[in-house]
Amino acid sequence: MTWLIAVEPVQDIQDSSVGWHAQLLGQRLKQWIEWQLSRTPDDAGPDPNPIVWPAWLGPMLLWFLIGCLVLLLSLLLLQALEYLLNYRQPRRAQQTTAVTEAETPHLTVAEWVRQANQLAQAGQWQAACHAFYRAALQKLHDREWISHQPSRTDQEYLRRLDVVSQPRPYQLLIRTHERSHFGADALTEENFQRCRQAYRELDKS
Repeated sequence: MTWLIAVEPVQDIQDSSVGWHAQLLGQRLKQWIEWQLSRTPDDAGPDPNPIVWPAWLGPMLLWFLIGCLVLLLSLLLLQALEYLLNYRQPRRAQQTTAVTEAETPHLTVAEWVRQANQLAQAGQWQAACHAFYRAALQKLHDREWISHQPSRTDQEYLRRLDVVSQPRPYQLLIRTHERSHFGADALTEENFQRCRQAYRELDKS
């Protein structure tokens, strides 16, 4: 006696997997491209192999585009922040110079030199160098080479030293002040000796 058993076709487990969908999508895309290349302008029939996009592809592309947009906005924000910081730093330095110059008392050249020697005796090398720096600026003003202005920065003084017969001593004093004031370099007795020698050279000119 023979028994006939009807066996249902077993569906492959991988039919619902992402790889199977990707393979099917690639096959249909290939067929669609071949059909587009082989058809003539007179062909108006329906596409025999329409591409059916899987349901998960749309949300995945949407989140991918959102991620790219967020990344682009973050990069633009970082660049804008970096530009703002770099733009404000020189302005802050100029404002600091203006405030410092405005708060400094206006003394004569001899008074600044006397103050520099007194500060040096107390071992305050940075303040002593600053006094020589102020004496040099006052000398430029007295000789009507570069007028004294509280808002003028060290870089502006350096650019205007072409009117001075011996600009090197002035350059040394101005650069030492700029380096110690904005670069926070601690000045030593050796720096003071250089500043004093530079002032003696410009005093003879």
